[in-house]
Amino acid sequence: MKYNNIDYQRCVLICMVVMIHIVNFSTLYPDVKNFINFFFMQAFLLITGYLVNIRKTYKEFASYTMKILIPYIIMVTSYAFVSTLLPVRDGVNEFTIPIILNTIFVTSIGPYWFLHTMAICGVIYYLTFNLVGKWSIMGKLCLFATFLMLVSQYTPVLNSTNAAFYFTGVCLRLSEKRLDEIIKPSLWSILPFIAIASFPNYKNWNFLAVTILALSFLSFVPKLIQSIKNKKVLGIIGYIGRNTLPIYLFHPIFTMGGKLALHYSILIIRGGYIRSSLLPLA
Repeated sequence: MKYNNIDYQRCVLICMVVMIHIVNFSTLYPDVKNFINFFFMQAFLLITGYLVNIRKTYKEFASYTMKILIPYIIMVTSYAFVSTLLPVRDGVNEFTIPIILNTIFVTSIGPYWFLHTMAICGVIYYLTFNLVGKWSIMGKLCLFATFLMLVSQYTPVLNSTNAAFYFTGVCLRLSEKRLDEIIKPSLWSILPFIAIASFPNYKNWNFLAVTILALSFLSFVPKLIQSIKNKKVLGIIGYIGRNTLPIYLFHPIFTMGGKLALHYSILIIRGGYIRSSLLPLA
């Protein structure tokens, strides 16, 4: 199977998702985690907006949306339940119907906000482009942008920055060019990335900094991966990139399971140490 640069980009992005949720990573490297969190999901949303295909019938697009929403609802509900048993920073305190419904449809939880955003933006994208079929592309884009802004401004279900990156991906898709023809792969793109990372107040730049980081990342990664000559390694990277959804869905469960296992391991080790210290000396 032949893989492309988007597969490579998504592979690195999903590896970053998993990495920042590894037990103790945020404790050991808080600055690195904060920096990664600052831009990498926006880069993911740009790719998502670029890849969404709205040239489908209503039934086909509804099927596509349900393939996002059904696993989303199952995993959010599971994550919320587990969060009542384990110490999770953004979990829920009670597992009640009103709280779960609010979590699923309004606030989301954990990393699953991405699927929530993906579904909302996708539905708005499809409807605005297909209900006004005779409009020009520019007219449809303006209508799409207007609805995104209204939803993000007057409801709690959509973040404006995330909507903007999804919209950017759509704009790039409508250019009818490959993503790597627009954001050309280059090793030089690491320079603004390093510059912003070394700037202590990079968050003050807000949207501009996020945009530069996301675009630099999407330019640098393909060029870096292209330098790998081992076809098996490239095949593994490409395979992971094409299967980011199952990894994304299940990685929080594995993470929480790891935390639980670590917790009980420490208790067992401590218990064994205490028992051994109470044994009489020979």
